[in-house]
Amino acid sequence: MSSCENENQDVSVKSAPNLLSEAEINDIGVRHNEVLDYVFKNMSSQEEFNTKNSIDIENIIKNGLNEYCATIFTGDELDNAIKYSNKEVSSYLGKKKMKSASTTEIEQASSMLSVIKENREQLSKAQIKYLLRFESVFLSDNVDDINTLIEKLDVIEESVKNELTTEEAQIVLIYLSVGRNSISYWNENFNNWENKLSGSKTKGWWDDVWRATKQIAMADAMTAAGTAITCFALNVVVGPGTVAYGSSIVLAAGGASAFEAYTVAKSYDCEYIMNAPMTISSVLKDDRSLCMVNVKDFSKIESYSVDNIDLTNVSLYVDGDLYFRVAHGLEENQDVYLYAFCPENYYGTGMPLSVHIDEIEDKSMEIKRILVGSTTYDNLNVKRQEEPFFN
Repeated sequence: MSSCENENQDVSVKSAPNLLSEAEINDIGVRHNEVLDYVFKNMSSQEEFNTKNSIDIENIIKNGLNEYCATIFTGDELDNAIKYSNKEVSSYLGKKKMKSASTTEIEQASSMLSVIKENREQLSKAQIKYLLRFESVFLSDNVDDINTLIEKLDVIEESVKNELTTEEAQIVLIYLSVGRNSISYWNENFNNWENKLSGSKTKGWWDDVWRATKQIAMADAMTAAGTAITCFALNVVVGPGTVAYGSSIVLAAGGASAFEAYTVAKSYDCEYIMNAPMTISSVLKDDRSLCMVNVKDFSKIESYSVDNIDLTNVSLYVDGDLYFRVAHGLEENQDVYLYAFCPENYYGTGMPLSVHIDEIEDKSMEIKRILVGSTTYDNLNVKRQEEPFFN
């Protein structure tokens, strides 16, 4: 969602060698929640607006962000911040519409992996590992309450501080700051937003609400990290034509958060929610690029899951297009991401699927696709190309 790298834009984020302190990183998450309060206040002040009209919602989000900017900036700094936040909101909404129109159902939900793929050269393997481990906490169905979620985030945070350099940790801890504050905000406030956006619409069960709050928080953290990646080591003082690094992250993530809440709350469509189940038949119909693989050495897999899944008896898949492109010209140590399919209730049964999904007779079974880890392409053999996917 970031507009930092486009030199032709009116407002950019100015480069500087400074790293953010731990207090400044923590403050980004706190300010993110303050932005949301201003957006909701602006929404609540509207006597009537069309919740099905993205233009109305876009204006409400922009107005809320602009009101927040007015509390911390003045003069040219305020003008720059407003221009930046407006541009970020419009950019985010535009990308969401393009993604909805051009992707299959299983690809609809955004993930940190999509941000990583766009910025692969700017990230170390250690940063990627921890960004995806943090995301796996939000995705895990074993994490069914906010206290458990925060505890797991805290454990990973300690590893980040011990294993990553100060510079590497910046991006990862920014993700954590926004994600941790966001889940606390939405755990307390999602119902208020949902009531405003959906009116008298029937409310979902608790697990749907919890899944929705995790999705929104994950989108917030992902946008914050994406903005930080593309604007990394940028200055913390607003100058002419620039927006402060920390403020750019706050405004970008705040706008994304408000729109994700709108998208989920207005529809309460579980299939839009991150990691929601789909039927095997819909996966076989839509997911045309996966192929099943054998792993030569499981000790060479970098695991991203916090659920300690034993992968030795799991049917594993890779993105077929990427795998074959790598195999025909890129380096042997190129990372390839591994996926598995799981029954909707697989945490109750213990394991992801050990057989190929087209071998399961009941194609109405609800399953999920999860990212389980990565390895290098030379550690894999294609076990089965998914011919049914190409029918």
